[in-house]
Amino acid sequence: MGSLFRKKAPREADGDGWSSEPEPTFQRGTVLQSAERDLEQGKLDDAEQGFRKMLGEDNDDIEGLHGLASVFKQKGYRQQAILTYNRLLSLDPGNEAAKQRLGEIMRGGV
Repeated sequence: MGSLFRKKAPREADGDGWSSEPEPTFQRGTVLQSAERDLEQGKLDDAEQGFRKMLGEDNDDIEGLHGLASVFKQKGYRQQAILTYNRLLSLDPGNEAAKQRLGEIMRGGV
């Protein structure tokens, strides 16, 4: 986790080198809602970007992995979808939705 305060750029330094401006915080819920909405609306590139942003913060984010796998599935990227669902299931073996979607892909229903 980052510091509450960010280091000032050299031109901003006032002697101590610290800014009193808080770092922008990652709003996981907002990013998730936006990515899911983009996925529902068929904006696959935007959805992918959102889910990747979530995974950039936590590469074990179950919802981020599920969303990214769904994007890959809808884009027809079979191998990437399989790998992503397998990653998700290694973290959450009981995830029935992921098992079902992976089964669909394995049966040829990309």
